[in-house]
Amino acid sequence: MRKRGISTFEAGIIAAGIAAGGSGCKSIKEGAGKLQDLRDDHVQSVNYVGDEVRKVSGEIIDKFNDVFEVREEPENKPTDRRAEVKKEKRETDVEIKKELDEFSFENMFEETSEHASSADKKKRRGEIRRIMTSEKAMVYTVKFRGNKNAQKEHFKRPLEDKEYAGEVRAYIIKYCNKYNVPYDIAFSVGANESGFDQDKESGVGAVGVFQVMKIAAKDVGFDSKDRENLEKNIEMGIKYLAKLFDRYKKWDIALVIYSTGERNMKEMIAKKKGISVDEVETYLRRDDVDLITLYSGKFDKLGTKHPFQYPFQAAALGSMGRRVLENDYPADKIPLIMKDSEFLKALDRYPSLKRRIQKNPTRGFKGTSFIQEIERRFVRQKSKQKKRVASK
Repeated sequence: MRKRGISTFEAGIIAAGIAAGGSGCKSIKEGAGKLQDLRDDHVQSVNYVGDEVRKVSGEIIDKFNDVFEVREEPENKPTDRRAEVKKEKRETDVEIKKELDEFSFENMFEETSEHASSADKKKRRGEIRRIMTSEKAMVYTVKFRGNKNAQKEHFKRPLEDKEYAGEVRAYIIKYCNKYNVPYDIAFSVGANESGFDQDKESGVGAVGVFQVMKIAAKDVGFDSKDRENLEKNIEMGIKYLAKLFDRYKKWDIALVIYSTGERNMKEMIAKKKGISVDEVETYLRRDDVDLITLYSGKFDKLGTKHPFQYPFQAAALGSMGRRVLENDYPADKIPLIMKDSEFLKALDRYPSLKRRIQKNPTRGFKGTSFIQEIERRFVRQKSKQKKRVASK
């Protein structure tokens, strides 16, 4: 049976009756009458009685708290829902470490030898812009076919299940903190590999948010079946990234290996450079070797092959993936990773990108037709925009 509450005022009346009557067994009415007589006959004793009333009131209220819930008088203050939501987020959020949050792919790719000339640094920055723009365009083209619905489908689970999205985000930050992995590295891998969907499994047996293979799970001390557990999947993916970085001291190289496996990458580089597989690890640790030199047509020319595109494509999705987990997008409002205008501008600026899309071997994909469709869509969008402006 639900307890009936009494107000502070009611409790005071009860206490007054008991105090004035001198006995808890006498009625409130009788006690109140005696109190009135005291006021009429002994005006100077009012303060004393008042003190007694307050004292006994406090004792009575404490005693009745075991039986009744004292109702507080309602406050007529307007509530600010936005402030409440922010407060709730602060209270339930996980700790963000500044040193891990300041990482950026752009800065990582731009790192050069301290002995490089100004001309070499400028050349490298230009090459980085070309590569990052090109790989973002390839994600827009091949992964999503320039289609917002395909992108929504990729991130379907965290977009539709906000509680799940918050859980994934908390685990990622927790284990990035534990293993000292930059947040954007982990967000980018999870976004690219699975769209943060723990139920996804690839045709080659990769499982979960981080698409962990059996060999990777074993490499970081987990059982293969642990990959099916959300938290353990995220932990082993981040721990594996940390282990690769510790081995090669370069996040871009760690990402390439994460995507394809260490043996596969070593064999590709060994063949390209004419060295033994055993020599590759030492080669990759050299100061003048990094992802840009491996990828670029101006250097080792491996950029047209998987997995050397992977870190750039992961970087293209990382920021959006993080915002998905932070619930910044309603399910029907997620923007395309690249605007049509940006895509067409990139094709004009980088002819090699256009040729690459036209020759893309993906089954069922016709690059030239795709480009033409985006051009027509962009023209239609501009026409609609002009009509809206004219009608105002």
